[in-house]
Amino acid sequence: MNDNKAETITKKIFIGKTLRIFISYSHRDKRIAGAIKNVFNHYGIEAFLAHEDIQVGKEWRDTILSNLKQFDVFVAILSKNFLESEWTNQEVGFAICKGTTIIPISIDGTPPSGFLEIFQGLMNFKYEEHINSLSNEKILDCEEGVSEIIKIITTRPDLMEGLKDSLIKSISDLSSYRGAEKHLKLLNSLDPFNKEQINEIINQSIENNQVYDAHGCQSILKDLMVKYDNNIEINLKSKMLELITK
Repeated sequence: MNDNKAETITKKIFIGKTLRIFISYSHRDKRIAGAIKNVFNHYGIEAFLAHEDIQVGKEWRDTILSNLKQFDVFVAILSKNFLESEWTNQEVGFAICKGTTIIPISIDGTPPSGFLEIFQGLMNFKYEEHINSLSNEKILDCEEGVSEIIKIITTRPDLMEGLKDSLIKSISDLSSYRGAEKHLKLLNSLDPFNKEQINEIINQSIENNQVYDAHGCQSILKDLMVKYDNNIEINLKSKMLELITK
């Protein structure tokens, strides 16, 4: 019998925090609400869309209330439809009582009213409709508008770590050079990083050629490795240098 124990290699798993956003909207504005949610998800941010994210058979009121208790940011999609909805008013009331960050955005020029008037928001949320050349499907592009929401979030110190960790965890999912460069530029603007975060940034970047092959990402990664030289694990540092200098 062989008494030699097999060597066990334990890979560190980055858990971090996850920024959670509750999107309050009228069901008549479901299409744009879904498009906004998709962009948040792209950034690794967990966005909850009432009615769409509730499983069939679940008690939807209880599920909405449960998610309202757990979110970090409340985004209200203002429109004429929003003002006419009974449930959006109740969701706003709950969010205000919870004392969390509230960001109202207007998709049709409808201004924030009542208690929402005191919160910083976006009066002209930007989005465009495109036609997919392959499927001929109409697609709503909300990336610019969501980027403005994220800028507001970056002004809230209590949300910074959750935003950083969410962006870090989604690096390996980036699927284009342009998207990777934009993603890392945003993440880099949130510097400083702790030791666990900087190592995971390098680790995730190594796993995705859309990141380490992108010229804009390479310059950011090089600067980060110089700045955090003493905090980055040697094996990650050598692997990254091998990829970006080949």
